[in-house]
Amino acid sequence: MKSRLLNASLSSILLLAVSSIQPLYATSVVAESIEVLLLNAYSGTISDDIIKEDMFLLNLPMGDGPTGEPVSQFLVKVKFKGPAGEVVRGESLTLNVMAQESGEVKLSREYDFFDFYASSEGTSYEFVLLNGACDSLQLSIGQLTKNINFNCGE
Repeated sequence: MKSRLLNASLSSILLLAVSSIQPLYATSVVAESIEVLLLNAYSGTISDDIIKEDMFLLNLPMGDGPTGEPVSQFLVKVKFKGPAGEVVRGESLTLNVMAQESGEVKLSREYDFFDFYASSEGTSYEFVLLNGACDSLQLSIGQLTKNINFNCGE
């Protein structure tokens, strides 16, 4: 009888303890922003975000762009937002870079948040280096879509 009472008490205590524990894993990470930064060939500097404005970017490899330097590579910077100080499991977001005219996929990269660790502000960043600056592109991840109006020609 004593052992049944002890087992029942331990089961009740264990059930109470488990129900009061905060979840170990959060459930939501979102792509908060996308930026595109030009890598300048002469100075080795990185430009400000070029998609804040809907600018027409003509002949960047020749140096005709906003920086006055040749540009053939650029960085895509994706800012993710999630619960600060928590681990996120079982979610993923896919960054797609497509040609605007043809819809051809230039890059598709999946971010699996099995181990997403956010800063104390709840943010994390990913960077993708891409070559070429002549095709108009559409970038999309989650609910975000941004266009880059690269163009080359005379």
